[in-house]
Amino acid sequence: MGWADALSRRPDHEKGQDDNNGVVLIEPHHLQRVDVEIEDKVTNLTEEIRHHKNVEKTVKWKLLLKEKEWEECEGLILWQNRVYVPPDQALHETIICLLQFTQLELVL
Repeated sequence: MGWADALSRRPDHEKGQDDNNGVVLIEPHHLQRVDVEIEDKVTNLTEEIRHHKNVEKTVKWKLLLKEKEWEECEGLILWQNRVYVPPDQALHETIICLLQFTQLELVL
């Protein structure tokens, strides 16, 4: 007696060819809505970072001395072209939630 092969198919089963023709999994208007929501949240978050008052003294000092990898651009502090986020637990949580939300939305 033989064992069933996981990849074998009965001859009377459909082959699954062209069974997804004309099927749309995500309607385009759903993606546009998500893009707008995310863009609004990122804009609000950027403004919050830009106007945050709790910048660490060492960071202020590095900007003042114009250290190599630190710069200020359009009100944002950058380190190696990455946005510096001031030490604020609520702000960090908001960023993490937004990141998780966007990853979830991309999966859906």
